[in-house]
Amino acid sequence: FTPPGDIPGRVQEFCRRNELLPEGGRIIVGLSGGPDSLALFDLLHRLAAKYNYTLAAAHLNHGLRGAAADADENAVRCFCEEYDTRLYVRRRDIAAEAAANCQSEEEAGRRARYAFFDLVVRKEAMLMVVEKAQSDPEKQGPWNPLEHHSLYTEPAELPLTDYAAAGIRVAVGHHRNDQAETVLLNLGRGSGIDGLAGMRPQNGKIIRPLLPVSREKIEAYVSWRGLKPC
Repeated sequence: FTPPGDIPGRVQEFCRRNELLPEGGRIIVGLSGGPDSLALFDLLHRLAAKYNYTLAAAHLNHGLRGAAADADENAVRCFCEEYDTRLYVRRRDIAAEAAANCQSEEEAGRRARYAFFDLVVRKEAMLMVVEKAQSDPEKQGPWNPLEHHSLYTEPAELPLTDYAAAGIRVAVGHHRNDQAETVLLNLGRGSGIDGLAGMRPQNGKIIRPLLPVSREKIEAYVSWRGLKPC
């Protein structure tokens, strides 16, 4: 069966043209459980063998919808188990954080997500160091996880450029419709010509492989692949 709109081909070409996929590196997918993030994960999973990168996922439970949010978290856990993919989960009380910082829940949630992504990137960077040490033929004796206790604590901050050089990326599910909304919002704020640029395919460690694809095409792809979004 042919995928709708040849989304895999379009996404792969977009990633190749913008050099988004780090060969031999790592990609962490921001996985909410919605159709955009599921399609993003599935597409990147299909490309992993070609580019030889390791895929992981990160899910932030905002705690805004009670049992429904917990159900989304559980669905994401099951999805990652099915794909045999490492998943990072964190829970935050976004409503309380928004009130404490005089922010909207949307802004507080966005800040919390990207702070969480930073933490996961540092964890993955530590894992890369450990795995490289394990693969060293000169290393003697079995690997002792107690020697790497920093993996299980809050890792130290490193310059973000180091993560980019190490080939670590965070993939988010922004698509063509989001891009159009961003441009309109920027123009409404008076950002002028600069606002026409919208979101970039890559901004530091953040990549957006779905920017050339519309929401409608993503939903068609999700249905075609038999994925079950929250």
